[in-house]
Amino acid sequence: MVNIQGPWDPAEHAMAQDRRPGRQTPIPRAGDRVLFRMEPFGPLTDAEVLDVQDLEDRSDHYLWRVVTDEYRRPVVDGAGERVMQRAPDPWPIVTLRTDWGRLTTREGRVRGSQGWWPLDWERRWYPKPGGGGWYRPCDEGMPT
Repeated sequence: MVNIQGPWDPAEHAMAQDRRPGRQTPIPRAGDRVLFRMEPFGPLTDAEVLDVQDLEDRSDHYLWRVVTDEYRRPVVDGAGERVMQRAPDPWPIVTLRTDWGRLTTREGRVRGSQGWWPLDWERRWYPKPGGGGWYRPCDEGMPT
């Protein structure tokens, strides 16, 4: 899987993991075309979606989370099983066919990040550095 590393602050990451519904990117399906960035702030290239992680994979924190009580202890049901809830903004692993071959990655959700990007990325909302709200590249000319 492509590692996501770069000059991003914790506020950008926190906002990118919990976008409200109107700012979430639709999860692609096999056969869809997307863009892919291999290196931080590198060029976006064309890619084809080959597979998308099963959204019912409860072992992935980016898809499902354990419900906790006010003391941050896991809530359990009557059978003693931990209660799970779907992440508010699921972030599945996507397998792509790219210029670099077959790769697995997650969506690029912060400026310049590696990963897959929607074809309409310039019109979508991204967290500003430092937690200063949101921006759209087509409106503000922020680095992407």
